Amino acid sequence: MIFEKISVGMGMTNCYLLADEVKKEGIIVDPGDEPKKIIDVINKVGIDIVYIVLTHAHYDHCGALEEIKTMTGCREVILHRLEEEVLENPELNLSPWISGQNVSLKGDKLVEDGDIIKIGDIEVTIRHTPGHTPGSISLIFDGKCICGDALFAGSVGRTDFPGGSPHVLRNTLDVVFKKLPDKMEVWPGHGPSTTIGRERKLNPFMK
Repeated sequence: MIFEKISVGMGMTNCYLLADEVKKEGIIVDPGDEPKKIIDVINKVGIDIVYIVLTHAHYDHCGALEEIKTMTGCREVILHRLEEEVLENPELNLSPWISGQNVSLKGDKLVEDGDIIKIGDIEVTIRHTPGHTPGSISLIFDGKCICGDALFAGSVGRTDFPGGSPHVLRNTLDVVFKKLPDKMEVWPGHGPSTTIGRERKLNPFMK
């Protein structure tokens, strides 16, 4: 398995590359900015991108979506069904505030909690983890969890953007993240990686 973190843009959004190194198939998660930087990593490992997956549709996580889709020829952009409206609506995806432009983007495939994405022989389980946005998702595979802006090292995502809810995020923490094993690696949308066990001990939102 190939797994790479690529920090992009002024907000240092964590974009991820996950690939089956034998079958040379991969996905890009949250291509927020700097498409050339992302493409350079793809070319370095020499794999074909079959999907782009969005943990959520805020512009700092999808700003380079169209460029990456065109440059890689990937099949589909995948996101949760409740995030489709966010991706298409500039007022919800925050593009005017982040980029100074009204940007409306389109997805191709909508997923639900429990769906499986296959990348070669790798199976990625989708968990619906709302609160930061209505359709936020986390990707769980091989002892790792890519969780977007739901959970950070020592903190959680903001809930004061359109569609955010502290009560919904609290429920997500209780019914999803607190039930993951302590050894599970957490790879958030910004900042360093951590583990569920560490967050259970140190993150006040996980108490």
